[in-house]
Amino acid sequence: RAVTHDDRYLNVMKILIAGLPKTGTTALMFKIGHSAPGPSVQIFEPIHADGIYQQAKMPREQLDALIFITKILCTKPGAKQHNLARLPNVDYASFQHYDKKVFLIRDPRDNLVSLMLYMIVNTTKLFRPRHATGFVELLERKQAAPGSVSLVEILEYMSAINECNFVDVFTQWMSYSVSYHDTFPGYELFHYEDLVDERFNDLEAYLGFALTGDAQVGPRLSRVVRTKGSGDWRNWFTAADVERFRPIYADYMQRHGYKDDWEPAAAPVIDPAHGSDYVRRIVNEYYEQLNTPARL
Repeated sequence: RAVTHDDRYLNVMKILIAGLPKTGTTALMFKIGHSAPGPSVQIFEPIHADGIYQQAKMPREQLDALIFITKILCTKPGAKQHNLARLPNVDYASFQHYDKKVFLIRDPRDNLVSLMLYMIVNTTKLFRPRHATGFVELLERKQAAPGSVSLVEILEYMSAINECNFVDVFTQWMSYSVSYHDTFPGYELFHYEDLVDERFNDLEAYLGFALTGDAQVGPRLSRVVRTKGSGDWRNWFTAADVERFRPIYADYMQRHGYKDDWEPAAAPVIDPAHGSDYVRRIVNEYYEQLNTPARL
């Protein structure tokens, strides 16, 4: 499909943030927006670049001073075939004219835990109250005795309810994020762990301004926030999970500089605020948006 852009607005600075779901893309969008050296417009998950300039409703003479900061998710195209809903099918090629492009990378083990918990609100069936209740009860069992329930078991429950293999889906997304770099070169890679630890020197040099603003996402998107940390996978993974995912993630981890260290926590502790309570919150928020009385 031919991509067209409104030539009146091509002088504005355009920053693109891309990455897999649950890699910190939203937090980085706000961080950059709150640090920008001038007024900015933050555009959340459009499916293509056409028409984004019209989202800034202000006089033409003010537009050239704006900084457009756009965040997109890089899931495998056609994700809806996996019985997933509310995930954008993005025209990635339409965004490649942006001035600055940043791609988020995250330890795939932490990413797996976050995806597992968050995907409940992106499914066609799992978020329904009776299925979500079963999911929460499974999480509560794991929280009570982390070694008694594996991630594989939880993912199998999710897959059976939603009639898709979540391990395959997440693996396909990870593989696509690698091939994305080959298809669309020129991105600055930025690690989620550097976002958490506020290591911004290289990114600031690339963007051309200091990242001194905060990364608060605001109440409308508070559902995306969970631990704001890294390394929690050690509390979630069992020996069975290490056996299953180590060969799957080996190449990705080596490519992005993650050590081949798979030792789970000796005495794992899972905070309900980052597990069952988090799932209750995001599911209840979803139903509130639908104006329905369903509650977990």
